[in-house]
Amino acid sequence: MRFFLWIILIIIADSAYAGEPITVLDIEEQHGQINAQFSLTGTTLTLNSDGQVQVTSVDRLQASLVVRSPESLTVDLPSFTGLVFGDFTLVEEGKTTRQRTTEIITTTSWLIEPYNKGEYDLPPLTITGKKTDGSVTRLSLVLPTVEILDPAPAEGSFDILPPRPTPTSPPWLIIGGVV
Repeated sequence: MRFFLWIILIIIADSAYAGEPITVLDIEEQHGQINAQFSLTGTTLTLNSDGQVQVTSVDRLQASLVVRSPESLTVDLPSFTGLVFGDFTLVEEGKTTRQRTTEIITTTSWLIEPYNKGEYDLPPLTITGKKTDGSVTRLSLVLPTVEILDPAPAEGSFDILPPRPTPTSPPWLIIGGVV
């Protein structure tokens, strides 16, 4: 009985580890009282022979922007939604704001699904902060190029559907002995 319990615990531990996100890029900038961090992660990413992350056209990526600012600053966050910067499907997953002592933390996240290979420039993200006296502070995050590869076929992989048969002419029918 104990043996089976250990096997179940090992399976649960392995499946929890398999879902850990892998970071593709992580950028942090600070200007004045605004601190912003942009990260791009995924759970289905693969590593090449050098241990570097490979993003393929079948991966799903999670983009998140976390901004920390004092409560005296009203912060406007940019949005990826509606921007065109390559062959991606973008879905905004929402925004959350929470206050911690004298600091406000705002998080916005997007789901990104690339569907064509190539190199794509991510757009710069500009965060605007307005003080109570009307002065404006801007922080711009310049994001790098992301290369999307075609996924390498797994060894021994095969198509799910068999190839379509080529159409052939129907056989002659013999009706009443006449061809």
